[in-house]
Amino acid sequence: MTARKFNRRNRSDGIGFELTERTLIQKAFGKVHRLVLPRAAESSHILIMGDTGMGKSTLIRQILLQVEARGDTAIVYDPALEYTSKFYKPERSDIILNPIDQRMPYWSPSDELTHVTESSTLAASLFPHRPTRMPSSLKAEENLRAPADI
Repeated sequence: MTARKFNRRNRSDGIGFELTERTLIQKAFGKVHRLVLPRAAESSHILIMGDTGMGKSTLIRQILLQVEARGDTAIVYDPALEYTSKFYKPERSDIILNPIDQRMPYWSPSDELTHVTESSTLAASLFPHRPTRMPSSLKAEENLRAPADI
C-alpha cells in the first residue's frame, strides 16, 4: 500500500514520517511523501525496530518535534539522555522522573494517597506479603533444629 492510500484510507491527521523511498516521478518533481498516522491512533503503542544506524533516533526526533510543534505533551523514556538536551525545557514545566537526576522533583509514594484508608493498599503493593517464602535466616535455623527433633 502506498503512503498516499494509507493516509487517505485512515483519514490520517496526526504525526507523519518522511519516506526516503520515492517513485521516479516523486524524485523528478521533488515531492516528499509522508506516512501519517491517524491522530486517534497516536496514543497507541508504536514499535520502532532496526539495526544500528537505520534511523530509529531520527524517527523519534521527528515524532518529538511534531508533538512539540503542536504544543502537546510527550512522555519520553530516555535512559541514555539522548533527547533530554534538545527537548527538555523547564520553562515549559517539563519534568524529569529519574531518581538519580537532581532535576527530579521530590516525590514519595505517600503523596499518592487521597484518603487514609488507601494506606494499607499502598503498603501491600510496595511490600507484598509472601507467606510461601521463608526468610533465609529462618531456613538456616530450621535446618539446624531438624536433626535434633528426630
